[in-house]
Amino acid sequence: LRSGDRIFTGKGKGKLIRNHPWNLIPAYSQHLILRFVPGPQDDELSDEGVHAFTTGTYKLTDRMDRMGCALKGPRITHRTGPDIISDGIAPGAVQVPGNGQPMILLADRPTTGGYVKAGTVISADIPLIAQALPEAEVRFSPVNLIKAREIYIKKEYGLRRYAAQTGLRWE
Repeated sequence: LRSGDRIFTGKGKGKLIRNHPWNLIPAYSQHLILRFVPGPQDDELSDEGVHAFTTGTYKLTDRMDRMGCALKGPRITHRTGPDIISDGIAPGAVQVPGNGQPMILLADRPTTGGYVKAGTVISADIPLIAQALPEAEVRFSPVNLIKAREIYIKKEYGLRRYAAQTGLRWE
């Protein structure tokens, strides 16, 4: 896009977007703080492993695609081992395999997996990691489920409000 370009939305309706909701665009950066809800197997990490996960700085590797992205940084250690009985994987799940390096699973992730999951990146922060470039710095910040839901509702409300103001359909 160039300055002065006009963007029309809708099927032939010719509605011009005049007031883009800039406050709804994530703050993309190469220094990310990803909020996450701990669990479901965070109790399988050693105390040192939890400390490494929540205080360490990780770098995004070039091993990334729509399935997920691998990080490199402080080793996250397990209490007894990285393997669990396979269970469901949500978007944003942070798996910790045997090498102790976290992997964030994204849109095309497998539906089940057998590694310990230290937490799940909240949905509002998934676009940040999905758009990041290799070598981006990543830190993890825990939030509880109520805070994660509050962030989600605030974002959803903003998008729906914008759609209503502009006459766009929101589904």
